[in-house]
Amino acid sequence: MGRTAQMVLGIVGGIFGIIGAFVGMLLVSTVGAIGSSLQNLSGNVSGAVQTQATVSSTVGMVWIAVLAGIIGIIGAVWVKSHPKRAGWMMIIGAVGGLIFSGLFFILGTILLGIGGIMALMQKEEAPKLTTK
Repeated sequence: MGRTAQMVLGIVGGIFGIIGAFVGMLLVSTVGAIGSSLQNLSGNVSGAVQTQATVSSTVGMVWIAVLAGIIGIIGAVWVKSHPKRAGWMMIIGAVGGLIFSGLFFILGTILLGIGGIMALMQKEEAPKLTTK
């Protein structure tokens, strides 16, 4: 049995995770900008600065989640040549994306996690002997 399923799960999971991380960044940035503007209008400058700092740290965490998705995709590409290492890379990408992007990365976490576990659990294929 080949490792095509693990590769497809990893690549699709990494792509969905990256898209989810960017959607999360867009939503957090938009809500933060609206909140900061409302606080500026009400004269609460310190609250506006705090909101902008929170948005900045969230954007930084999203970039780490994007990196986790890229690590998962690299693991998926390597699954045929280095299955154990690739499985661990996909699991690390899944967990890292979930930690740094939260539920926006959940579909990527599920797909990368399943692909990583499958890559770790599947036994190596024994080389077939051919006779003449």
